[in-house]
Amino acid sequence: MKIVFFGSSDFSVPFMEKIYNSRHCIVSVVTGPDKKRGRGRKVTANPVKKRAQELRLKVYEFGKLDKVFLNMISKTGFDLAVVVSFGMILPPKVFEMFPGKWINLHPSLLPRYRGPAPMLEALLNGDECTGVTINDVVHEVDTGNIYARTEFKLEDHDNMADLMDKVIRFGGPLLISVMDIVEDKKYRPYPQGARGVSYTRKITEKDLKIDWSGSRKKILNSIRAFSPQPGAYTFWKDLRLKILRAKVDMVKKTGTPHLEGIYAGAGTVILADRESGLIVECGDGNTVSIETVQPGGKKPMDYRDFINGYRIKAGDFFK
Repeated sequence: MKIVFFGSSDFSVPFMEKIYNSRHCIVSVVTGPDKKRGRGRKVTANPVKKRAQELRLKVYEFGKLDKVFLNMISKTGFDLAVVVSFGMILPPKVFEMFPGKWINLHPSLLPRYRGPAPMLEALLNGDECTGVTINDVVHEVDTGNIYARTEFKLEDHDNMADLMDKVIRFGGPLLISVMDIVEDKKYRPYPQGARGVSYTRKITEKDLKIDWSGSRKKILNSIRAFSPQPGAYTFWKDLRLKILRAKVDMVKKTGTPHLEGIYAGAGTVILADRESGLIVECGDGNTVSIETVQPGGKKPMDYRDFINGYRIKAGDFFK
């Protein structure tokens, strides 16, 4: 089939490559415009545009999907449009012009976690499993009929990078199999139904700050959901500190000598030792062991280097 691929992020790229290496042919790629990126704020292309150009694919850039976009798509001879992390809502007119020719890869088990942040939501909620859905694209976002779903397990230590890797590993073959079935006209998509519907929201800067008054589970879920980027953060003294990896502290509090004389309250560092760990109190009285941090303007480092370099000690506070 002749494919138009819609995508704009790093997450989109492996799926575009998967289609490129399949029996199907990408006739054009639609993506967002060049933007100022990075610390230098230089105007650069997004990852999809860069990779599409390397593959010598025709690329169209749009900041808004107006009449120019509609004119372009009307002149593109395609059999199917595939949408993966495009970042813009398609106008209703395109579905009138080309009904039944739009599919989307959504990184959750629809109808659970419709909206912009399904992977984050799965990690923040501490889900034991999640998955990938291939569905019809319709004007009401993420409500289209389902072609196929696949489910996989989430481990306690999985962060956003780990989850993205799993979505790519399981979702790539699923996407191609659905495309093959569509080409062979053997598809029978089914409605999502009304049970289990939930929605996600856009994440704000406020969501990234660790709330030490929360439970251990909530804190650990927040840390892994935002790792490695943009990173859940806290403040130690005047230093903004990203916490990139943490785990359950297996040391029981009762009778532990390192707690003697230390105020037990949310965010309190109750142990800072190269051998035993960097242990912090949570709001529910449990503790977490910090493994990897990133001080502002520095590279990520393990807790041992942080203890050595910054002289953090028991009795200090994260806030």
